[in-house]
Amino acid sequence: MADVVRLVPNLHSRRFVHALLDICGAERIDFVFPLIDPDIPVLAANRAAIETMGAHPVVVSSRAVDIAADKVLTSQFFAV
Repeated sequence: MADVVRLVPNLHSRRFVHALLDICGAERIDFVFPLIDPDIPVLAANRAAIETMGAHPVVVSSRAVDIAADKVLTSQFFAV
């Protein structure tokens, strides 16, 4: 369910984050949830900018994204 629908550029577009920040500010968004896995690294990498707009990205840290994306890092993480 959504109160407002907004069209944004493709996730891989340089304009995506700017559009997301504009929406967060204009709509006074509290939380940003990823809908698909590729959203997670983008939201994590832009956490500070999103939080500046008053919203909170509901994703793991960028470090956790890196670990989960790399089998060697994942193995090292769990070996500790």
